[in-house]
Amino acid sequence: MTAAHESGGDAASIVLRLVAAWNARDLAAVASCIAPDFENHQLPLGVVVGRDAYLAHLQGWFDAYPDLVVEVRTCLSDGHLVCLELAERGTRRGVFRGAAPHGRRETFFGCDVFEVREGTIKIQRGYWDYLVATGLPAPRAGGHGPDDSRFFQPDESAHS
Repeated sequence: MTAAHESGGDAASIVLRLVAAWNARDLAAVASCIAPDFENHQLPLGVVVGRDAYLAHLQGWFDAYPDLVVEVRTCLSDGHLVCLELAERGTRRGVFRGAAPHGRRETFFGCDVFEVREGTIKIQRGYWDYLVATGLPAPRAGGHGPDDSRFFQPDESAHS
């Protein structure tokens, strides 16, 4: 399947630079793409707030999946919003959120929405299925879960 890319403007360039930094495992390059008060809201993992906290979170991914590669299948941009459809592949050689290393290659499919403001990524919202990738129910890291995110709340007004 051929990837569809529509890199409309600066916001998409910044997000694609972030993906390149992920694939290079270059935390300094990642830091240059995200705001100091960056927010990462992930279903099912919960919320990580702040550049330093995100870099530590990302290091956990790199430690568990030293060969992790992020493939952009689709990139759509509309002003300050960028949406990526992703396939991520890596071999779990370390513990990842309670999932023991097993040496098998895993594939994660997901979608991320990024908000870019003033040249940096302010917010990332990700949607993916942890169970499919790891065979384990999604952990509640540090007691936090998706319900802790302001983005992953039901719209009660839609039912009134």
